[in-house]
Amino acid sequence: MIEVFVIDSSALVKGYVEETGSEWVRALLNRSTDVPIYIAHITIVETVAAIARCSRPGDIPRDEAEKAITTFMTEGAGRLRGIDVDYGVILRAAGLASKHVIRGYDAVQLAVALGVRQAFQESETGSVALVSSGGELNAAARAEGLVVIDPTDMPRDGQAPDVRSE
Repeated sequence: MIEVFVIDSSALVKGYVEETGSEWVRALLNRSTDVPIYIAHITIVETVAAIARCSRPGDIPRDEAEKAITTFMTEGAGRLRGIDVDYGVILRAAGLASKHVIRGYDAVQLAVALGVRQAFQESETGSVALVSSGGELNAAARAEGLVVIDPTDMPRDGQAPDVRSE
């Protein structure tokens, strides 16, 4: 069973803006008191930027985007466990960017997820999964041996993810 999650902005935004996979992400976020969900601190900026971009003409009204940003900043971000992007993470991300030919922020997300996995493997506590809708990031994460959950591939039943045995 998955007991620890690392979520990137491509998935996290689904908790605040209606997209494919939103029900599953909201169910996961609602369980954040039961299971740890980690983010790189830069995910806060990426998520706000992604929500703001949703207010472009043809997507969602600007007032809905502003409400979603406020909800994320006042309720959502505080429920998540942040990981500092220090020099060690940057160096690891640079190597991953080169190895997998992925975007810089995707490499940072991957470096953070691998760091969380390493920390939990050392403590022998649970499995770690990366929750992401980023195709290139997901492929690189799988190549690194991470469990990857893409919310766009999950059932639309609104059920909370089965993350740990009772």
